[in-house]
Amino acid sequence: MENTLTISNADTLFDVYGGYTIGGTSATASENTLTISNAVTIESVYGGFAYGGTSGTASENTLTISNADTLYDVYGGYAEGGTSGTASENTLTISNADTIEVVYGGYAFGVGSATASENTLTISNADTIDYAYGGMAESYNDVSTASYNTITFRDVETTGYVFGGLATSNTGSATAEENSIGIEGNSTTISGTIYGGLAVSGGLTTIKATKNSLTISGSPTLNNANLTGGYAFSSSISGGAIVTATNNALTISGSPTLNNANLTGGFAYSASTSGGAVVTATNNALTISGSPTLTDANLYGGYVRAPSATAITATNNAVTISGTPILTGANIFGGLITGSGDAVSGNSLTLRTSGRSVNSISNFEYLKFYLPNAIADGDTVMAANTADIDNSIVSVTVESGPSSLKIGDRVKLIEGGVTANIVSKGEELVGLVMYDFDVAVNNSDLIATLSGAKANETTKSLSEGFAAGLSGLNQTADLFTGAALTNAVEAVGSNLAGGVIWAPFMAMAGGTVRHETGSHVDYSGVSMVLGVSAGVGFQSGQAVFGAFAEVGRGNYETYNFFPSVGDVWGEGDTNHLGGGIMA
Repeated sequence: MENTLTISNADTLFDVYGGYTIGGTSATASENTLTISNAVTIESVYGGFAYGGTSGTASENTLTISNADTLYDVYGGYAEGGTSGTASENTLTISNADTIEVVYGGYAFGVGSATASENTLTISNADTIDYAYGGMAESYNDVSTASYNTITFRDVETTGYVFGGLATSNTGSATAEENSIGIEGNSTTISGTIYGGLAVSGGLTTIKATKNSLTISGSPTLNNANLTGGYAFSSSISGGAIVTATNNALTISGSPTLNNANLTGGFAYSASTSGGAVVTATNNALTISGSPTLTDANLYGGYVRAPSATAITATNNAVTISGTPILTGANIFGGLITGSGDAVSGNSLTLRTSGRSVNSISNFEYLKFYLPNAIADGDTVMAANTADIDNSIVSVTVESGPSSLKIGDRVKLIEGGVTANIVSKGEELVGLVMYDFDVAVNNSDLIATLSGAKANETTKSLSEGFAAGLSGLNQTADLFTGAALTNAVEAVGSNLAGGVIWAPFMAMAGGTVRHETGSHVDYSGVSMVLGVSAGVGFQSGQAVFGAFAEVGRGNYETYNFFPSVGDVWGEGDTNHLGGGIMA
């Protein structure tokens, strides 16, 4: 434990360990550090290595490599055990490398269970990457879990396979959860296959990829790449596995180039040829913003491939597009299945853009259009060669801010290729102004006509913070005109005998009040007045004058009910500070 090794200016490095533990019932390698710089070939190198007869654990090991030609079988942490293997919180950082063949932030193998969690792999300025794993858990016949592993790429080139977290088991369950990959930089070129998280098993068991993410930012080039937030795969040809990809996300921002790419929020696949499997891709998200180029790309919220499964669904997935992406020739699917099942229910397409063009749109129950403020009568949001939106529910509004649209103005939501027997109007989308659009299909176009506009009743809740603030001011004002003035007079006394007496005074009050505003505002606060008063005696009486400071602080809760959105709760705090003179 806690060993440190530094190597520089080497030709070939083979079987090098920052920390090494083998044998016995259990073996642990932790908090070891290995640093390598300026090497030609690096093979079988480990930040920490643990092999135990029953259990092996590698944790918090660090391997840093800079300026190397070729890397093969390089591990931040490696753990293997006869019963269980655990690799956690290991770190592998690589910069300035020519060829990276196989690297792992953390790797765990167990004949029984295997767990790889919170491992980190960072690569910058690399020419070729064949296989890269943030964390990999490999079980022979039991539970395999890869979770919270992370990969970051900056300015790299790869045509290989990249896994944020990979969980694999021959016969047991496999789970890939909350693994993530971030690809950044302006010179990144990738044409391989990248999964935020992948769970694979050959058993008739549960295989789950959930809450994994893949994020592309900057302006890298990823032509012909296969990019997936989370992927669950059953390799068994026998039925019975439960395969689920849920709550995974693929996010594209900036100005990357992804021509001919396949972009998928969540993917579930069963190789069963005899039925029995249950395969689901649900609640996954594909989000595109900025100005990426996605010519001839395929966009999937959720994708299920299971030709012989018993139950197949790709539902409740979301595709969101904003900014000014180039989508020429692109195909957009809410859900897609190979086999018989539901690929429409709950899937949504949200568009916060205009003037876009695609090849096809299909398998969405909900279409949500947020029109740009600058959109004008006759403009087009999205042109399509085909758009199968039969029975879709369409909602339309204008982004916050002034709009040039007038009553009766028409916008082509989808221009050309629309096939729909029935299109229904959805609920009004919430904004400061509630726009009422009528929607209809006319000559293969989906048209929205502005029929009305009104202030959003829910904006009333924004003003109730002012009522709470006034409560605090009123409380302090009442305190000053009441107890504070009384205390100021009493502080100087009544027997002045023609002299001047100076004396400090203070007063404090607190309380709770409810304002009925149609709904209500509950305010609780404390106020204080501090000052000094002076009393001057005269033959006929006395005069009191002075200076004071006042302060108040409180918090409030608001409640409203609106038929359009239901209950609306709010909370906040207020404070005020002031002062003055009195006579």
